[in-house]
Amino acid sequence: MELSQLLADLNVDAPGLLNRFSGNEALAKRFLLKFPSDATYSRLKAACEANDFGAIANEAHSLKGIALNLGLNNLGNQSSELCEYMRAGKTDGLQAFFDGITSEYERVSKLISEFN
Repeated sequence: MELSQLLADLNVDAPGLLNRFSGNEALAKRFLLKFPSDATYSRLKAACEANDFGAIANEAHSLKGIALNLGLNNLGNQSSELCEYMRAGKTDGLQAFFDGITSEYERVSKLISEFN
C-alpha cells in the first residue's frame, strides 16, 4: 500500500499534512507510523477509568494536538470536544465521548499498524 492510500483511508488532508512537515513526506510518514505506540490515548483511558476529570481534560487536549498535527481530524475534533466539555465542568455523557474517541482511535491505529 502506498502512503497516499493510507492517508486516503485515514481521511487525512495530505497536502495539509505535508505542509506541516515542510513537504518532507518521509518525516510525515515516520511520525504517522509512530502514532499507535504513543501513550497519550492510554493515559486518557486510565484517566477516564479513574474519573480524574482534570487528567481527562489534559490528555484529551494532548491527543487533540497530536491527532490534528497528523491530519487525523476526526480523532482530533472528538478529543477537542471532550477537552472543552471537561473544562466546562461537565461530566454527564463522559462515556459516550470516550467511546467515540476509542472507536476512531482503534480505527486509525489499526490502519496505521497494518501499513506496509
